Amino acid sequence: MRIDLNLESDISDTFRVQSLASRMDYEPGERTRFQLRADIPDESEDWSVGLIVGPSGSGKSQLLRAAFHEWTDASKYEWRGISFLDDFSESASVEEVSRSLAAAGLSSVPAWMLPYFRLSNGQQQRAAMARAIIETDRIVFDEFTSLLDRVVARTTCIATAKAVRRLGKRLVVATCHYDVAEWLESDWVFDTATATLARGRLRRPQFNVSVHPAPRSLWPLFAAHHYMSDRLSPAARCFVGIISIGSEKAICAWMSFIPVAGYAHRWRGHRAVVLPEFQGAGLGSRFVDACFEIMAEEDARRKLSVVSSSLPLNIARRRSPHWRLTRAASHTALDTGVLKGSKRASSRLTTSWEWVR
Repeated sequence: MRIDLNLESDISDTFRVQSLASRMDYEPGERTRFQLRADIPDESEDWSVGLIVGPSGSGKSQLLRAAFHEWTDASKYEWRGISFLDDFSESASVEEVSRSLAAAGLSSVPAWMLPYFRLSNGQQQRAAMARAIIETDRIVFDEFTSLLDRVVARTTCIATAKAVRRLGKRLVVATCHYDVAEWLESDWVFDTATATLARGRLRRPQFNVSVHPAPRSLWPLFAAHHYMSDRLSPAARCFVGIISIGSEKAICAWMSFIPVAGYAHRWRGHRAVVLPEFQGAGLGSRFVDACFEIMAEEDARRKLSVVSSSLPLNIARRRSPHWRLTRAASHTALDTGVLKGSKRASSRLTTSWEWVR
């Protein structure tokens, strides 16, 4: 697809403009002119993710609009709801919304309660992608990751690319950050600085998540992002995950265990949290499994289990040889604490799992 951009605009002849131009010894002329010729893949070709990259003022946004003006621009959505969930299409079912949020890497239930402007920049981009995934098959996103620090930007790229490819969508983004190309695993890249097109799917660099014993004092970093109580049992055994991307490191995940009262050598998973900025990158299930493996290796007699309502974790567990389903999805009975032995049904659908060595 050939796109020829020829942009012109008049030069203001006001005193302020002419005076400042003369102070900088600049001859503005009568009109500004910008030209860019771009050859980029069209929809008849086989690709999923495209990238337009280049420095500020090099024509990225103009090219994105000219080439893909009929596509949905997720960066231009309006958000007015008390919760950003209310801005999703009314025709979308609750299941569709929850699955699109999980696919886009925004699985933090406390964040779902917030209006769009209260979300972090990374969460806002994930929310916009989740909404676009429901509403269209052809998505563009201007200024993609431009406001994010680069560690968060890279995990956002991973979550976005996975969602687009898994669901058979198409995405074209524009950004000034060249590192996006590898982390999105772009199928093609057009550089507006050189007006050149590079084809061929790039491969994402490796990143590592290490597991470390954690003091209880770190729990407040994660408490607000857990979908249940922010309380941590005094008996909890705690771990944190640290993500390493190149020379950059950041705390990204939490896992704690508590002993099961009345049963020797039996522990269960207590609190599992991946910080919102790192959701959707596929590190949650691997980190949790690594923590369970550490606990299992410490004591050969130790029995480990967990009760979970997390859709992404439950999907991963069904595919793993290390997990056995012991209770299918149901409403669990919980103590009310009003009368000894009285029960009530939880509103959460949960499943029970046992760790298999």
